[in-house]
Amino acid sequence: MPDPKRSIQPADITRCLEVMTALIPFFPVGDAAVQVITAELLAMTGGSLDALEYLTKTAINTLKRWEGIASLREILTQSATFTPADGGLVDSRTREQRLAEAEQAHHNRLATEYETKLAEWKAERALQITGEIDPSAERENAQLRADIERHASNARLRRITTAMDSVDPEPYEAPAWLKNLTNG
Repeated sequence: MPDPKRSIQPADITRCLEVMTALIPFFPVGDAAVQVITAELLAMTGGSLDALEYLTKTAINTLKRWEGIASLREILTQSATFTPADGGLVDSRTREQRLAEAEQAHHNRLATEYETKLAEWKAERALQITGEIDPSAERENAQLRADIERHASNARLRRITTAMDSVDPEPYEAPAWLKNLTNG
């Protein structure tokens, strides 16, 4: 159990930052970054030296590189003993877990689309075999045909408009040599 009497002193923060700077690749060293990290460390730990020591030890042993303050907050979020004193929690899933979940959701979406298509194909096959039309499928097919016809007529209209735009609005005048051939 953490000792509430042990509070963070400025030397403790300095030591924590020096250790993290030395052992965590890409840990920021600029004055502004150090001030922000110090303020966040104090807020996350609630001024508890035990929480700061736990956070420092865990960070230098687990972080392969500096990925931001959220990575420190994540350490406290996952701790059984300490939680962020300021109440801020983070998604403790790793990037790989989030990517795997996104990929799984994509595959689920594809599977749903496939199942829908498969049901449509089965309905079409049943129609071919029995000759009976499912009323809901007929309405959907009519809507699809109307959409296709609308798109086709729009494409035809675009082709006609383009062809008309390319026509020279000036009347055609035959060249002189052609006039001489036809008159003579």
